[in-house]
Amino acid sequence: MGELTKPDAIHVDVVRGGIEQLDALAAEWRALCHMNPESEPFVRPEFIRAYLKAFEPHAALTIFTVRSHGELLALLPMIDEKVRFAGLPARKLRGAAGTHSARFDLVCAPGQRGRAAITSMWGALQQRPDWDVIEFPLVPEPAQARTLVATAAESGFPSGWWNAHPGPYVPIDGEDPNLEPWLQATSASFRQRVRRLRRKAQAEGVLQLKSFDLPNDGVLEKFYALESSGWKGKHGTAIVCDPSTRLFYDELARVAGEQGYFRCYFLTLKEKILAGFLGLSDGKRFFMLKPAYNEEFSQYSPGHLLAACVIKDCAEHGFKEFDFMPPALRWKTDWSSQVRPSGYGYIFRKGFYGEMLWGMKFRLRPWAKQVVNSLRKKAS
Repeated sequence: MGELTKPDAIHVDVVRGGIEQLDALAAEWRALCHMNPESEPFVRPEFIRAYLKAFEPHAALTIFTVRSHGELLALLPMIDEKVRFAGLPARKLRGAAGTHSARFDLVCAPGQRGRAAITSMWGALQQRPDWDVIEFPLVPEPAQARTLVATAAESGFPSGWWNAHPGPYVPIDGEDPNLEPWLQATSASFRQRVRRLRRKAQAEGVLQLKSFDLPNDGVLEKFYALESSGWKGKHGTAIVCDPSTRLFYDELARVAGEQGYFRCYFLTLKEKILAGFLGLSDGKRFFMLKPAYNEEFSQYSPGHLLAACVIKDCAEHGFKEFDFMPPALRWKTDWSSQVRPSGYGYIFRKGFYGEMLWGMKFRLRPWAKQVVNSLRKKAS
């Protein structure tokens, strides 16, 4: 279905169906991502397709597109579902993402045309009677979805944000990589530790960084084996321990390789792998999705040694950022105090039921949590 929402020929169209709908829009979707230089790999059609194929293959998709004179200006893939929300039944439109997606956002053109497209998209969304709540999961800051939620709030719709885990990142400012300016920004004790560990490892042999931009020649299998060799394998949280997770990373690696943003790093010592990072790179940023290390070499803190090598490699290739991604674990925040906020955005239907859902989420639950925490403190 489609409707003319502005006199300047801006059209909002709604497409329903399954994963096949992503394929039909993929070419112009990618072109829209390329139009906006800040678009991350997580909003690309093949990334969202890999997530859906692995974790929600039967999801009912509702894709909103905004066009002007036939040109795609904005796109928002959502999942239509009936859920229990804060204990109450609700019809929910949820962004097509989940825990393994890392981040989510709508895609739109830059500048004024993009802002106009978001306004038109919200105009179409608020007229639809088939939702009680709209949820945008794992949205970073800044993001286009935050603009849409703000637009809804300005229209008088109940809305709000629920904080999620932030993600540390290391800015790379273009200075001489040999001077390691990012390391200078850390604490003195941490700098000394990294340098001491590096000297200790180098006394045993040559440390070598190996990078791969295609998932060929057993690269994925080596990473999976490394990750499952330690505590993740023992606790059943490694990629290979869950068929859906394995399918997601297999599929993501394949399509990311085809589209040119797959990246995997290994750090070796005497030809033995110490640590690995599996991630994505858009040529300006490296996004670390999964770390793994060989517990046989834990005395060298191989994750830190690999981070030092990869950040330097990124700087040598002109990258502007190394993104550790959420959650902000201690070993990540040792590298940077700068974090990128992340959250779940909500818009609720105007009226009694929407107000009640909003109250349950943003008033009753925080109050109940506060009471429970207070009782626990008294008990201790």
